Amino acid sequence: KQLESVLRDVRDTKSSVTRDVSNKITDLRGDIQSLGSEVERVKTQVQRELSEEKARASANLVRAQAEMERVREEKEEAKTRTKDLEAEVTSMMRESEQLVKEKDELVKEVNLRAQELVTERADAESRRRQAQQEKEELERQVYLVSKDREEALGKFRLERNTWNDRVREANHK
Repeated sequence: KQLESVLRDVRDTKSSVTRDVSNKITDLRGDIQSLGSEVERVKTQVQRELSEEKARASANLVRAQAEMERVREEKEEAKTRTKDLEAEVTSMMRESEQLVKEKDELVKEVNLRAQELVTERADAESRRRQAQQEKEELERQVYLVSKDREEALGKFRLERNTWNDRVREANHK
């Protein structure tokens, strides 16, 4: 009896354990289904987020490629502008060198002409002084000739008057 009682207890326990296990399995199946739904929801959310992130990454990639193309074009334009500027600077340097040469030649010409003018001025001043001396000498000579003429005229008038007086006296006598 005891054995039967133990067997019943074991059967009851087995039955209870089987029910509990069955309930637990059912609960676990429900939990598994809930987890499966949650996994699907998370999987869908992750796929959506991945799709959004992929779209953002693609847009960023397109923008980055466009920016790289713009930068490349600007770089090419800058290279072209740099070459143009270098050519312009080279041309300006040549022109500047030519202008410096021309300026040096003009300075030489101006200095030469200035020296010629100084020489001409000195010659002109020398001629002016000589002409002034000659003029003064001629004025002195004119003065002396005029003085001699006045004296000669004075003597001539005196002599003429004397002769006129003698002729009158002779005519009166």
